Amino acid sequence: MGLFLTLLLSLLTGPRVLTDADLAPMPLGPKGDLARELMSRGKFGPAADAITATTPEARFLRGVLLEAANRHLEAVGVLEGVPEALPLLAGHARTVRAEALLAMKRYAEAAAEAAVVPLDDAYGKQARRVRARALRDAGDLKGAAALYEAMTKSSSRHDRANGLLGLARVRQAQGDTKAAIELLRALDVKHPADWTGAVARKEAAALLKAEKKLRPLWEKRSREEQLTRGERLNDRHRNEAAVEALKPLSKDRKLDRAQQCRQRYALGRALRKLRRWEEAQPVLEQAVKVCDRAKHELAPRARYLAGQAAERLGHEDKAAKHYATQMKKYGDHRLADDAGYYMVLHHLQDDEDLKKAKALATRLVKQFPEGDMVPEALFKVAVQAMRDGEPKVARAMLSLDAKLPPRDHIHHDGGRTEYWLARLDHQAGDLKKATARYRSVLASHPLSWYALMAYSRLHEVDAEAAAAAATAALTAEGFGPSLPAADAKTWQMTLPADVGGEAWERARLYARLGMAKDARRALRAAGAKGDRGDLLWLAAWVLDRAGAHLYSHDILRRKLFTYRHFAPANGTLKHWNVAFPTPFGRLIEQAAKDSGIPPYFIWGIIREESGFNAGIESFANAVGLMQLIVPTAKRMATDDDGTIDRNTLTDADLNVKLGARYLAHVQNHADAVLPLLPAGYNAGHGALKRWLNDRGDLPLDLFVETIPFEEARGYTKRVSSSWATYWHLYGRGKEDPPLPYIGQDTRHSVVVAKAKKAAEEAKKAAEVAAEVEVDEDAPPPGG
Repeated sequence: MGLFLTLLLSLLTGPRVLTDADLAPMPLGPKGDLARELMSRGKFGPAADAITATTPEARFLRGVLLEAANRHLEAVGVLEGVPEALPLLAGHARTVRAEALLAMKRYAEAAAEAAVVPLDDAYGKQARRVRARALRDAGDLKGAAALYEAMTKSSSRHDRANGLLGLARVRQAQGDTKAAIELLRALDVKHPADWTGAVARKEAAALLKAEKKLRPLWEKRSREEQLTRGERLNDRHRNEAAVEALKPLSKDRKLDRAQQCRQRYALGRALRKLRRWEEAQPVLEQAVKVCDRAKHELAPRARYLAGQAAERLGHEDKAAKHYATQMKKYGDHRLADDAGYYMVLHHLQDDEDLKKAKALATRLVKQFPEGDMVPEALFKVAVQAMRDGEPKVARAMLSLDAKLPPRDHIHHDGGRTEYWLARLDHQAGDLKKATARYRSVLASHPLSWYALMAYSRLHEVDAEAAAAAATAALTAEGFGPSLPAADAKTWQMTLPADVGGEAWERARLYARLGMAKDARRALRAAGAKGDRGDLLWLAAWVLDRAGAHLYSHDILRRKLFTYRHFAPANGTLKHWNVAFPTPFGRLIEQAAKDSGIPPYFIWGIIREESGFNAGIESFANAVGLMQLIVPTAKRMATDDDGTIDRNTLTDADLNVKLGARYLAHVQNHADAVLPLLPAGYNAGHGALKRWLNDRGDLPLDLFVETIPFEEARGYTKRVSSSWATYWHLYGRGKEDPPLPYIGQDTRHSVVVAKAKKAAEEAKKAAEVAAEVEVDEDAPPPGG
């Protein structure tokens, strides 16, 4: 049935029920699965070669992949006739074909192909850019200029930036270097962090080398332009460039108070992100003063960052003063409770005054009952009280925490208060109450870090009872609002009345072809965006089937939390599968085999580090799936791994290989058990080794709570929770318990020694049993 006929029938017959069959992968030939996997890894040429089907849809995908692999001539040939045979994707097919023709310098054909694509098509703006470039390269500067002028007025930031760059090149070709410099200057000011901004700076430098008299024109920038440029660089994590842009303004006395506030804050923030704390601290102190005087909205943020910088440099009293002022002067700001949290830490770590910390944490409950850091303050006091042998204080803090509003979105900490109340009960000898609480954690927050700990504590009391409790928790029916399609093992959803039309059918087709980004774009055009639960679930399901795990799992991570309260069984298993997908399977299995790190642990790292985004780069310059910084990657690499830099680390194959090696390196050098590897991966194996040397005698659960870096502490719990989830969903055998058991030892060598001893004892016991079971009626040897 043709797509348009299907669309027409759906409009005539009313609401349409969608099933997995509607999103079944489009046939691509015998190697279709391999083609999709190669495509997800950015191996476009091999992916194209794996497609052997000759349907219009398969030819379209193959042509797109060939062009992405710079095999232009092949792409042009494969896409011949596809727009007519596949009208739903005609604009896309024509645009790709035009790009291939442009690359082959067949300018007239490229312009003609792009001109056919309507501007309101999903690929209309991209086709216009191709057409403008083709006209310019063909020498039709007037025609190209008209198109670029229109682009500079576009609603799309990307389109406006391309318009400025294209127009600058047209003016240069026309001999108007002055106009070209002005346009390149505007591009550098408005889009400094985009690739177009980088090109603008490079091309301007070349022009100014030839015409030095025009340099003042390039450098002519208002204070507001200079400041805005620095802020935009800062927001896009171009921290070095932001410092370079903002620092000269520190001496400019003509900045008004608001501009001074913005400049000091942005500069201090950039220096902080670069971890240049000694430079950041005085700048942020200035920001506090000027922002307060200006009564600027950045004032509370500036003071908070100043407190952090002072604390990082060991100026605890100065930091505490900032935090106290923050709470008093900006009590309504969302960072006020954060300041209170750090004041509690100050009392605990610097003053070593548990009583004062308890009093402040108790006051925070009344002052900021909705504050997201208030539970953290209470818990910090509870942890210190447990370490100091003050169970009554710990119980009081945990009891206050239990009365606060639930924080449903922080899954890895789900069940934290109940778990530690159970531990206090356990230590007090009330095993009955402790067991009930452990079971409660398992039931209410399945697969969280604390569910994993609760299971392990139960296992130590009674392994069979623990397995039964975990099995019950992980197969029970959920509570609260029902989940979409939760009554069936496969997806079945009714397409909302306000979602449909060509955009929906286009999204469905992209999903069936495995074209992730295009499916996401088409879904948004079809109306599946915003915060509506039905549309979000629809988008997550469709994107998951498209292999767009970067986007699909992220919807459940950030906006759809209810599924966490439902066990991953029967009709709700598929919801967990969307939240915890398994892309890059071949790479991860091989990396696990080579490194000795379990594959499900590697998946947990990737999910929490990059969210399956191979091209991502953090503000700390960590790159790729496993978020490696270049120096670490180089230390893990061998000569066979080739060049190691930011660009090569976006290659999924290389990144996963080196990341797994680094996990093994952390384990070997820190002698840490598996659940602690995330702490060393995040903070460095040296830091983890120091922590273990300092307090490695603590039980694992309490040791994790004492990890001093908040990011590393939370990351450890998140990765371990994800590891357990992946293992439960995909890794355990029929005879395995529902959760992996984790002992309370912190050192890997101790666990290995215990396992070896247990194996030897089991072997001896088996030998003894074999001797006992000798047949007494059998004749004696030789008899």
